[in-house]
Amino acid sequence: MLAAAPLFFTSCQRDGMKAKEYILSDDDKGFGSDHALMEFLNEDVETIADMAMNSSNASINGCQPLITHDTTNKKLTIDFGAECKDAANLVRKGKIIINYTRQYWDSGSVRTIKFDDYYYNGNRMVGYKMIENRGKNSSGYTWFSITMADTLHLAGAGGKIYWYSERERIWLNGFNTPTNFLDDDYHVNGSGSLKRANDHYCDFNIMSTLLVSTDCRFIKEGIIRIVPRDGFARIFDYGNGECDDDATIEINGVKYETKL
Repeated sequence: MLAAAPLFFTSCQRDGMKAKEYILSDDDKGFGSDHALMEFLNEDVETIADMAMNSSNASINGCQPLITHDTTNKKLTIDFGAECKDAANLVRKGKIIINYTRQYWDSGSVRTIKFDDYYYNGNRMVGYKMIENRGKNSSGYTWFSITMADTLHLAGAGGKIYWYSERERIWLNGFNTPTNFLDDDYHVNGSGSLKRANDHYCDFNIMSTLLVSTDCRFIKEGIIRIVPRDGFARIFDYGNGECDDDATIEINGVKYETKL
């Protein structure tokens, strides 16, 4: 969901000064792309879990996994077998396993997602995602605390990406339509850290609440700060709520316009 960092961009300062080119370093590009990959994979897994929880015959864009729901032990297993290719030629294999205490939309419920030899396009996911329904906030919206700790073994002996984050997610719209995954809007706050395959680190912190919608591939608004362990912070501003690819990035006190 936070696939925001471009590989490179030609930037124009908003005050009308002469345009100048800024080329991101390999780590700048890598932090952005690795972060985007981990966010995407986790959102993909959670969407699959939601679909499987609502239907034992759920189809993942044309891929039909074997779904086993043990309601006595509150365990859901999604088995993609040796290979399950969807309509976009994305290949999943192995199992996603969900343990839960009660229904996802019930206050106090805890859902833990783990993996059993699970691969996405040749990349193996190891780790867990724990989601707790914290009930209603002061504005009457259901909110969740989310902890993720993942290791992604990259295809082709490409090394490992380590990703950890703690988030709070407020469900603004779509709560009452659990089978419709395209009408959901969320506010997201929190932070995380990432270690690349080259052992370089960076930290992430949401400075201004993100607005995320399942019907938009871009974050609609909010500000996130990416801080490499060596180098200047990168501050991404996603705009004012429109579903578009426009954003600004601030580096060492200078703002640039960019496309996501």
